Amino acid sequence: MGQRLISLIVVAGVAACGSPAPTTTTPHAAVGDLGVQPANLEAQLTPYIESIGAGWGETSKFNGYVLVAQHDQPIYARAFGLADRVANRAATADTTFRIGSVTKQFTAAAILTLEQAGKLSVNDPVKRHLPEYPGPGKEVTIHQLLTHTAGLPNYTSFPEIEQRKAEHWTTRALLETFWDQPLDFAPGTKFAYSNSGYAVLGAIIEKASGKSWTAYVKDELFVPAGMTRTAADDAIGAPDRALGYQIKGDALVAADPIDLSLAFAAGAVRSSASDMVKWHRALSGDAILTAASRTRLYRAEKDDYAYGWVNAEVAGHHTVWHNGGIDGFRAMYWRVPDADLVVVVFANVIDVDTDPVGKAAVEAAFGAKLEPIAALAKGALDPALVARGTGTYELTDPSKTTLKDLGAPQDLIDSILTVEISAVEGGLSSKPNGQDAVTLTPIEGGAFYDRGSRIKLTFDLPASGPATGIALEQGDLVLTYTRTP
Repeated sequence: MGQRLISLIVVAGVAACGSPAPTTTTPHAAVGDLGVQPANLEAQLTPYIESIGAGWGETSKFNGYVLVAQHDQPIYARAFGLADRVANRAATADTTFRIGSVTKQFTAAAILTLEQAGKLSVNDPVKRHLPEYPGPGKEVTIHQLLTHTAGLPNYTSFPEIEQRKAEHWTTRALLETFWDQPLDFAPGTKFAYSNSGYAVLGAIIEKASGKSWTAYVKDELFVPAGMTRTAADDAIGAPDRALGYQIKGDALVAADPIDLSLAFAAGAVRSSASDMVKWHRALSGDAILTAASRTRLYRAEKDDYAYGWVNAEVAGHHTVWHNGGIDGFRAMYWRVPDADLVVVVFANVIDVDTDPVGKAAVEAAFGAKLEPIAALAKGALDPALVARGTGTYELTDPSKTTLKDLGAPQDLIDSILTVEISAVEGGLSSKPNGQDAVTLTPIEGGAFYDRGSRIKLTFDLPASGPATGIALEQGDLVLTYTRTP
């Protein structure tokens, strides 16, 4: 749940559209119908995935498991790298991975089951179920929590939380980290992704059901869906678990420890690819949610975000998706209801993004030709360029606006308002004012790159003299800075 330069878990750019209720097809239809092209998927997706991290060694390659299924039948299933590097074990469809914020759709579905049972309404304010909740947050509604329009500050961006992530947290202790803080905006007026809202939803589920959130989602969601490999905990001691890793220098090392009580209802689920196909099936019928509840589940409020789902138009199809990231792991889960198609992408190296793989899988399934990701070639270090570039740079106003429009919390923006660029052996150090330093090495064309955070730095150079600015790229996000006097 840590953040380097910008890690906006779910606000990443995918062209999106409105949100009609997804339709479903019979699970007994023929694989390859409804426009799905299994042969093209097989031919296109593997070379695309294998191009990730090319030229930067084994540690930068995609490491995890990818499954695409139609009508519950796998049409693409492949392991990459190792699920457990000590045991030299690759992943299977039954290997469990932490899924991070993909958890939110389970919390949202749990809320709707309680509404179906008459135990709450999504229009209820927080104070109706949590009378002890102080501050302005007590007036926000469950609907606003579900859609990230409540304005609650995001607790996982607090520096003190990052320092205590290995501790065990009670529900109340977790809520106390933010529940008396002022709201970031008037409820209902904006979208801003906040794990705090889903932590409050977890507390409401516990109060309304009389069970722990962990027990409730197991009893009311996982068991009815037949998800035998899924749990709202880290499944310590269970067989076939993927271990989480991170890039450190030229090696993959164990990810930083985290107690999943910190992630709670915002990100604590561990699941397998095969179980996520079962979840797709459960959401395709009335096993857990009624048709009316499923319609509400996918109905977007702002920025195409619904109840734990993002709506998007891909390859001419209405789709719903969510991604996740938590220490050691990334996940992307994509459903195309009108083709009865589901895509599961799990990675157990936090530094390797799953988002592009998920979207590429959907596109390839409908016949698209995928262009392999261009390798970034290593370059020679130019001491003169380093000398011209060292200094302090300030985030430009347009970039501040970009971040706010993406829903970045103010404290995250504040942590990167300035960046100190200094020379280190073999490259540059980029140190945002409120975050850890990142070491960047030269690549061809005069830019600098960190393969772990996937940050690319380019200098704005006049004809002579010091650089006047920098551009920092991370995925689709580009931030510009100007040199300070």
